[in-house]
Amino acid sequence: MLFAQRVILVEGLSEQLLLSILARYLGKSLEDNHIAVINVGGRFFDHFLHLFNNTKPHTISKKIVCLTDRDPVRRSMSGGNFSTCYPFQHNQDTAIYEYKDNATEKMQQYMAYTNVQFFSQDEIKGKTFEYDLVIHNPTLELLVTESMSNQSEIKNLMRSFKDNKPVDDLLNILPDGTKDNLNKKNKEIKQGIRECNWANDNDKKTAIIASRYLNSVAKKGENAFELAYALENNLNIKGQDGYQDFIVPTYIENALGWICQ
Repeated sequence: MLFAQRVILVEGLSEQLLLSILARYLGKSLEDNHIAVINVGGRFFDHFLHLFNNTKPHTISKKIVCLTDRDPVRRSMSGGNFSTCYPFQHNQDTAIYEYKDNATEKMQQYMAYTNVQFFSQDEIKGKTFEYDLVIHNPTLELLVTESMSNQSEIKNLMRSFKDNKPVDDLLNILPDGTKDNLNKKNKEIKQGIRECNWANDNDKKTAIIASRYLNSVAKKGENAFELAYALENNLNIKGQDGYQDFIVPTYIENALGWICQ
C-alpha cells in the first residue's frame, strides 16, 4: 500500500481476488498502472484513509479508491436494530420502516477529498459485489461455480430469464419449504418481489436470480477463486468459439476508469 503508486481498498477477499481479471476485461492492467489492491477485512477504510487525507498537511499524496458494498438495511419505526434487506425491499414502505445503506454516508463523508473516491453499487438495485455480478450478467452460467449450492436451480433461473419467462415462473422455481435457512430466505424473496413497486419486470427477474445466487455462496473466497479461474479461461479465448460475453459491474468500471486516469 505504501509503495504502490495508486491503491484500491476493498472490503473482502472476493474483490481482492477478482479485480485484476475484471480490469483485464476492460482492457486495463492493475500491474501496469502500479495499483495495489488491499483487503481491509471489512468496512475499516477510515483507519487507512488518515494516511492519505489531502485536506491535511504531511499526508501521502496518491489516488485511492474504496470499493464498498451498498448493503441496504431497514428497521421498524417502533425501534430495534437495523437488519439487512434486499434492494427490492428497500424504501418500499416508509410508514413502517426506516431505511439506510452503507455507501451513501461514506460517499458524502469523503466528498471533500480530491484524491480519494468511494464507489458502490447502484443506489436502488445494488446490494453486494456478488449480487452485482449477476445483476449485470443474469444469464451467464459461467458465474455458477462448483463450490456453490443450488447450481442447477440457479442455471434454471438464468435460462428462464433468457427465455423471457414471466416473473412468477422464476419465483416458482425457488423451493418454498422450511427445512433450511436458504428456503426461508426464498419466502422472503418471493414476498418482497410480489410487494415491490418496481415497474420493470426484468429488474425483478434479475433481482430474483442475484438474490438466490448470493444466498448460495457459502464461502466467498473459494467462490471468488473458482470464478477468477473461469473468467481468466474465458478471456483467453476471446474472439474464438466458446467465448462468453461478460459485463463488468458499472461501479467497478467507473472506479477503475477513475484510478487509471
